[in-house]
Amino acid sequence: MKDMVIDACKWYVDESSEENVKKKAAEEFSNRYKPLLHFFKETGLVREDKTEERNWLDFELKMSDFTDEGLELLMLCHDKWLDAISRGSNPGNITLWQRQLIRLREEDPMLLH
Repeated sequence: MKDMVIDACKWYVDESSEENVKKKAAEEFSNRYKPLLHFFKETGLVREDKTEERNWLDFELKMSDFTDEGLELLMLCHDKWLDAISRGSNPGNITLWQRQLIRLREEDPMLLH
């Protein structure tokens, strides 16, 4: 089965864009994902640490990055989180993710790490 990309910075930037436009898009993308990537790491939802510094224009968030529990949480929250951000919510507010993870772990105690 082919690995599915969930989100990628390059989706938000036209290849022909000027460097300052690409830089701004990468900065916005990193500001959106840094708090979430730290949450994923701290809660054991990803298979490897994705929080290190990087060229954000090349960054891709893939299904294979996540544990089974992480994928389940992702399916429940990602679209809602992106919609909230597009309406002006602070990307650092990961309350949706935190609450849903608590619910998941209460429903299935075997998922606790």
